[in-house]
Amino acid sequence: MNLLDGEIEGSSLRLGSNLVTLDGAIAHTGPVRVGLRAEEITIPSDPGEANLCIAIAYVEELGAGRLVHGELDGQKLVIHIDSRVELGMELLARVEPEKLCFFSPSTGKRLGAGT
Repeated sequence: MNLLDGEIEGSSLRLGSNLVTLDGAIAHTGPVRVGLRAEEITIPSDPGEANLCIAIAYVEELGAGRLVHGELDGQKLVIHIDSRVELGMELLARVEPEKLCFFSPSTGKRLGAGT
């Protein structure tokens, strides 16, 4: 699981310059540690639906899939994508808010919808 530092601002999660609309996924404001699984990050067919811009560092070819190692505004992450996805220096990707896990940056405890 990728663990990234972010901040919840109203109904949005800010991950550096990336903004993910949360749609009420969590009742919390302020700094959070965000967990997102490599396979839960997708490549939208419409680039306008992307909510993450990942700078690619290197790629591991796995046959039908790839592990893309990159950075999200200086924070390292890995995503698993289909090997047919065309790659450049950056990758526009999307994560759905219900796929995110939220943790307290100070205690490491999971934050739920009611915290």
